[in-house]
Amino acid sequence: MPSAPELYPFIETWIQALPASTALHATALHALAHLVTALLVGQSLRPTALMRAFSSPLPVPARQRYKRVARAWTRPWRSPAWLVPRLVPAALALVPAERDGVTHLALDSVRCGDWEVFTLGVVWHGRVLPVGWAVLPYPWPKGRFTPTVCALIRQVAAVWPAEAAGACRLAAGPLQAHHAPVRSTSICVIPKVAA
Repeated sequence: MPSAPELYPFIETWIQALPASTALHATALHALAHLVTALLVGQSLRPTALMRAFSSPLPVPARQRYKRVARAWTRPWRSPAWLVPRLVPAALALVPAERDGVTHLALDSVRCGDWEVFTLGVVWHGRVLPVGWAVLPYPWPKGRFTPTVCALIRQVAAVWPAEAAGACRLAAGPLQAHHAPVRSTSICVIPKVAA
């Protein structure tokens, strides 16, 4: 794994290349690139791993590094509203459509303590590349499951390109720590719009 100073310019260039309707402010781009670089180098979302992986030209006290990590959690570019319009085109540029011209999506959920995280992602080589997510408290509040999942699908469909077709599948069971191919059943289709 390259070091943070080696990796940072590539991450910054990649973030700038992501398609977006509004440009990212230079300071926000710099902060986001540092966070993604720290995540890749530290290989963990834990604050201590991120703070150790944050690069800095000058030595910075641990307290200041903790503050940088804490600020990163409240940034608007961490929300699905900001990320989904950028992740969908990036994933579609990376993952070619299947032979039938359809890009397959998988909908799955995982419980994290008192929360249920629903992810919608592009299937690629039997794995899922997440492009959208939604969170519900667990146990699910009565009447909230269907609206939450439908809103997640609508959010991704809203930025799905008209020239690409997509088929959404519901993952059948756990992905066994992401080592098993996704087995699924169709639940919705994003039709290809004829030009």
